[in-house]
Amino acid sequence: TAVSPKKTRDSLGGSSVEGRGKVNASMTLPPNIGSELEGDADVVSLVLTGFTSTIYRDPTYHAEVAGGTTSASLYVGDTAQKVQNLTAPIRIEIVADTDKALKPNSTDCLYWNTVNSTWSREGCVGIVETRQEGEKVVCECTHLTDFAAGETVTPPSPTPGPAPTPAPTPAPTPAPTP
Repeated sequence: TAVSPKKTRDSLGGSSVEGRGKVNASMTLPPNIGSELEGDADVVSLVLTGFTSTIYRDPTYHAEVAGGTTSASLYVGDTAQKVQNLTAPIRIEIVADTDKALKPNSTDCLYWNTVNSTWSREGCVGIVETRQEGEKVVCECTHLTDFAAGETVTPPSPTPGPAPTPAPTPAPTPAPTP
């Protein structure tokens, strides 16, 4: 876990926290974030927690996660804030797992949607950057939660079974003879 030095709400804009050890990520806040936070306390901290593997399993398999999960949080005083629908995005950089190659045109910045229990990319834009030290995904998101680099996939269509056999049509009843 990486924790930023405590800041005041007024000096929070543009602040960042760099992960250390297992936290292979960083987070930078937009300039106006202090005015968008709730709560009365003036002391604010940024927290990044890294997990070496994905801590969530998507039961519908709509995403393939490349590496671990990074949890990004913001505290006002001692209270974790629900950060969502910001006017300017938060920048989160996730260093890719070196064992899994990222695909520049299909790798996304994913977040764990707690309502649907699935990985989603809604509210985030992801860009793969290749540098000397390796690949990373730059996420610009209007909310904070748990993030990962990965690829959304289209689930396979169900295999159609045999067409149902229509019921036989009864033969017409002959007209009575006089």
